[in-house]
Amino acid sequence: MALLTSKRPNIHVICALSAYQMIYMTRRRGAFKSDTAKAWLLEMLENLPLGITVDSVVVVCDNAPCHSKFEECAIEQPDLTICRLGPYSSMSNPVETVWSKMKAVVFPACA
Repeated sequence: MALLTSKRPNIHVICALSAYQMIYMTRRRGAFKSDTAKAWLLEMLENLPLGITVDSVVVVCDNAPCHSKFEECAIEQPDLTICRLGPYSSMSNPVETVWSKMKAVVFPACA
């Protein structure tokens, strides 16, 4: 049996959630490395919806290599809080619920 491979770069969907709604989302193709992730986080902070301030933002992330420069964002934005999850604790990250629901819809459509 041959495995199908994609000839196109991976698609990354990156989002920020509040307790009530998605507040910022981007999608992109290709590599998503630490410099790209840092730039995305700073861009998201610059585009916060009205009523949401940096001091009310808590960035919950795992220890993926692309998240390695998030602490640099906290230096540039001192009111920002970074919360790193321990290994194998992805279910503690609220965005994982969004991804599982999205995959349940997208993957069957691609099959």
